[in-house]
Amino acid sequence: MKDLGQRRYLNPVLQILWYIKIGGQSCYPISSDPTRYDLEIGQAHYPNILEKVSRILNSRVLLRVMWYFLDHGAATDLVLAHKTGLSESSVKWARRQLQAMKIIHPAIHLQKDLFSKRGPRPTVWIIEEAMPGQVRDAVLLHYRLRSPKYRIALQVAQTLLDQYITKRRVKEITYGEVLLQVKKLKIPFNTYDIAELAAHYLHEKGVRIWR
Repeated sequence: MKDLGQRRYLNPVLQILWYIKIGGQSCYPISSDPTRYDLEIGQAHYPNILEKVSRILNSRVLLRVMWYFLDHGAATDLVLAHKTGLSESSVKWARRQLQAMKIIHPAIHLQKDLFSKRGPRPTVWIIEEAMPGQVRDAVLLHYRLRSPKYRIALQVAQTLLDQYITKRRVKEITYGEVLLQVKKLKIPFNTYDIAELAAHYLHEKGVRIWR
């Protein structure tokens, strides 16, 4: 794609429209004459581009899912639901819409869970520019989210973020406090395994863990 140019508008709507116009021309050149505005030729080379953009911008669900793909390149339905906070049904609807618009497409199919006998195999969906590392990250996160230990660790970490770190406006916590929160749950898993996973998640969120 060619350079989008240096034109700047004070009105953000005009700026976005400019990027759409120039971005589309770089992919589907209409004419060698930049001053020519031929609607029929434009419609032939821009297959529903503005309609697609409008549909995404006018849907909160589509926009949240699209933002994730722009940032991360790849995801499964499970990853999208976890990262966007949307329901499973909303994620599936949005993914089907984006697939129909040919914005995302399937990359690889994953193995089904041991105890899951119904439904299709999980699929990693990607945008065209997704990097191999982004696909790998999507696969790893999907399998983590299927792990009962990891899901419990996320609950522990989120509880600490909501009730301790954010509420007290601090960016650090002791490992002992993480352990204490895990022990309160009285879960049938190794306490230290869950605490380590929770501590790792908190570290990824920018929280310093004192040991």
